Amino acid sequence: MDIDLIAGQTLMVGFEGKQFDDKHLEMLRDLKPSGIILFARNVENPRQVCNLIKDFQDEAKSIGIPELVVSADQEGWPVLRFTKGFTFIPSQMCVAATGSKKLAYKLAKVISRELKIVGVNLNLAPVLDINTDPDNPVIGVRSFGDDPRVVAEYGETYIKAFQEEGVGAVGKHFPGHGGVNVDSHYALPILDVDLNTLRNRELIPFRRAVEADVSSIMLAHISVPKIDDSRTPATFSKPIIDVLKKELGFKGLIMTDALEMKAISDNYEPKDVAIKAINAGVDLLLSSHSLDLQYELKESIVEGVKKGLISTKRLKEIYLKIQGFRERFPWNQDSLDGLRSREHTAVSYAVTKRAVTLVHGTLPKGFDEPVVLIPKMGVYTPVEEEIKEEVSELISGLEVCYYETNPSEHEIKELSERFAYRNILLILAKAQRYRGQLKLVEKIGEVALNLVVAAGREPYDLTHVKIDAPKLAIYTVHPTSIKALLEHLTEKTVPEGRLPVRLPSM
Repeated sequence: MDIDLIAGQTLMVGFEGKQFDDKHLEMLRDLKPSGIILFARNVENPRQVCNLIKDFQDEAKSIGIPELVVSADQEGWPVLRFTKGFTFIPSQMCVAATGSKKLAYKLAKVISRELKIVGVNLNLAPVLDINTDPDNPVIGVRSFGDDPRVVAEYGETYIKAFQEEGVGAVGKHFPGHGGVNVDSHYALPILDVDLNTLRNRELIPFRRAVEADVSSIMLAHISVPKIDDSRTPATFSKPIIDVLKKELGFKGLIMTDALEMKAISDNYEPKDVAIKAINAGVDLLLSSHSLDLQYELKESIVEGVKKGLISTKRLKEIYLKIQGFRERFPWNQDSLDGLRSREHTAVSYAVTKRAVTLVHGTLPKGFDEPVVLIPKMGVYTPVEEEIKEEVSELISGLEVCYYETNPSEHEIKELSERFAYRNILLILAKAQRYRGQLKLVEKIGEVALNLVVAAGREPYDLTHVKIDAPKLAIYTVHPTSIKALLEHLTEKTVPEGRLPVRLPSM
């Protein structure tokens, strides 16, 4: 078997651009990757991305490399690679807050059907991390919650729905990224628990995923020193990967998280990463952004075979597993007419409305001509006009205003004067980190006619709000979720959502 080909098949690669061109052709010829991963930077609209993916497949076929596995992270807000022209997908925590696995199943069907339409056959979801650390900077609302069994149930529901629609699912981030307070994009987190604790907590959702025949598992860039005392990241830790393969019995594809993340790139050389990972049991090396890194990984594998550091038997084993994935989840595309259908948007809205959770207090009896205050955070798209359009028939005199993520004393004073004696819906996001938001709540609370505070991300923010105002969780900042909350306020209906995480009493 051609070593150059089977070495390249260990790679899942990202790329720049929205149109296929000569540099992409050169990349395919040189790297011969098993697949590509799409990010928002590659997506303009459904037609464009559909054409881009087809061009990649056509060129791969023309140069004689196997059909590409096409992947993306379409988890749910805030990790969405496809937005314009696609149905909005609320966060996983939002889904769990509905308390309805039936709605979760329907939403996962929407996700997978729309991915399948444009030609994505591997979704890097669901997130199976249990958000046990309220200070976790990277998981939060991406998780189904802090109860291992709830996370396992919703994770299994997503996996079944995805794979029934012909889209492979990826359970992540093994052995669990929810119990750390360091972001592996920037440093190497340490999960300081023993194997028995893992078995009774972090591993429960992954065990259920394996039982549901999940197609792939993604490893976390975290160290678990009580399992591997060398402090090697799970990314290429044989003791940790052996737990997945031997104890959980997983036989599918094992992939890394992006190798550009600083937990890896700041501590290890690409040549060491490639060889160690493959020998530890990893099948796919994910390189999302760096073309130079992708070439280094490929060269390291080829050289590793020549020097006897990697066996050709191991590479053939990986190749056959990837071929098995292609047979199980064959690539195709379908009519774009199925995107963002009335049925799909109805499911999305049903989830966001049912998820709205009243955490403290009672809703005000009147909420006319409200002001919605939203923090400016990079993950949000501008939603002012969308919110107005969504709720114009529902509420007259609606006003939407953005404030800085960490508002200054000057801005707080300005906003409190501008919106004195108004009904105000104040959205928080990461307020436990950006404390200016909490000062804004206090000041607005002094001057508002009625103040309602809503956690747009993790509900832990609400525990830091000391004033006695109605406190709700919506888990997602988007016109859909804000409309759902405003409907509750104007219709005076009691929200049905339930908290997927435990909060101290307020």
